[in-house]
Amino acid sequence: MGSKLFAHKLRLSLSEDTLTIDYMAEVPIRVIQKELEALESQEKSLFSSHKIQELGRALHISVNGKPLQMESVDLGMGHVRENPRFTVFEVRLEGTLPPNSTSLSLQNGAYPDHVAFFSTEVLVSEGISVSECSLFEIQEGKPLQDRSGRWWIEESLRELNLTFEATDPGVLALMRKLGGTKGAYESASSAYKRNALREVHSNEENSRIFLLVLGLCIGLVFMMRR
Repeated sequence: MGSKLFAHKLRLSLSEDTLTIDYMAEVPIRVIQKELEALESQEKSLFSSHKIQELGRALHISVNGKPLQMESVDLGMGHVRENPRFTVFEVRLEGTLPPNSTSLSLQNGAYPDHVAFFSTEVLVSEGISVSECSLFEIQEGKPLQDRSGRWWIEESLRELNLTFEATDPGVLALMRKLGGTKGAYESASSAYKRNALREVHSNEENSRIFLLVLGLCIGLVFMMRR
């Protein structure tokens, strides 16, 4: 990717009640060296831990229009890696979704003044139905131009918006008991397709029921006229 550009990789995993964000920032060595030079000697030993905290705070998450409290997860020694070109920082955040959550927004404010590559991915559990996602366009009921998991130099990817609906916990538990779901995660575009297909099947079933009821009503009318 070249040592002059930053890189931001983000994976958002959403279940019926939990949100997990795995975020990786690749920062050019020249930038890290400049930041270290501005510190006092005693501050340099804490640089990596402070940078992890700073990057975590730069991710602003809102659910239903209100900020969501996220907790940092300790990844141990593997959260910082170095090579001749970059220093790689890894952050994991976890939060609990409030009841009746239907929309999510994420803003990445890390190193906002630097041109960067972005790779963003949204994974949802089988209990989540996706109706809109800023990672893809929707035309004629189909997700197109899906940018999930691909690298782009596009500042608009600093922002992620998602509209979704969670299956009722009781219904989901019954579905899992009956083997209807496996508890696996899938991409947001796949979840959208699943939801769209479910709506088509539901509409078809409703149409069949309507025609059946209509036929019964017509039959009763003829019987009453005899």
